[in-house]
Amino acid sequence: MRNAHLLVLGAAGAALILGLAVWGAAQLRAHQNLAYDFRLTDQSGEPFRLSDERGHAVAIFFGYTRCPDVCPATLAHLASARRSLGPAGEATRIIFVTVDPHHDTPRVLKEYLAHFDPTFVGVTGTQEELAPVYRAYHVWYQKLPQTQAGREALEAHTATVWIVDRDGHPAVFADSNDATPVLARDLREAS
Repeated sequence: MRNAHLLVLGAAGAALILGLAVWGAAQLRAHQNLAYDFRLTDQSGEPFRLSDERGHAVAIFFGYTRCPDVCPATLAHLASARRSLGPAGEATRIIFVTVDPHHDTPRVLKEYLAHFDPTFVGVTGTQEELAPVYRAYHVWYQKLPQTQAGREALEAHTATVWIVDRDGHPAVFADSNDATPVLARDLREAS
């Protein structure tokens, strides 16, 4: 009888160890391949961390407020896509990361993004804070030469939208030329 109890206890112990190993492996997988977490300053002057957005689908777009074409068009498409999701859109976050931190202060970002959707979050930081974010998200940007005196400097930049799922994993890359229904589908699938 004692041997039977020892066998049962041994089997229970082995099952517990196996269960803990499976749980540990699942936890490890859940934390692998997460979108690069960053801490920058939002348009209200408050700290912003991407990881604080877990539980929400997130679209991250890199641009600048003086952009004459691609940035406003992409932000307008993102606003339309978010609205088209109805109540589900309220759980979707749109993050605009500046590639022009010298001009795009928190106040400038807040005023600019309010034209598209007041819930959009604009983030900025020092060049040193932004550089690793640009590298992690494969963002390229370059100031273009001014051709006319007094004209504001323009920048060429990557126009990709990173969509991160509610668990913090990169889900899909969207293009700035994607139509509203495509962006809405991508955001819905990431929710």
